[in-house]
Amino acid sequence: MEGNAPAVREQIDAIARRLRDGHALFARQALRYSHCPSAMGGGVLGWVGRGILYPQLEDVLFRLEAGQLSSPVETELGWHLLLCEQIRLPQPLPKAEALTRVRQQLIARQQKHYQRQWLQQLINA
Repeated sequence: MEGNAPAVREQIDAIARRLRDGHALFARQALRYSHCPSAMGGGVLGWVGRGILYPQLEDVLFRLEAGQLSSPVETELGWHLLLCEQIRLPQPLPKAEALTRVRQQLIARQQKHYQRQWLQQLINA
């Protein structure tokens, strides 16, 4: 169905209409229609911070209020509906946890750098 854009848009609009009548149906609709791996968990992504999702999704998600359902949102992966169940306000991290996270990010960045170098050497060899 992905090749038939108007039919896909019609389907996501129909799902959105059903969900406006009751958010309790969200998990059932995700299980039935979603192609996302989160569908198996009822479409639940868990707590989401900035920088995790596609920019188009974040633009919509972070403007929703708790309990609010988005209009259909299109990304390069297809159409999405977002339901904001709760909003958790940002809280400062304890210094030790912040340092651990920064250290992990720096290590991951360094690993990617070395992987790219290694792959480039293989390509050039």
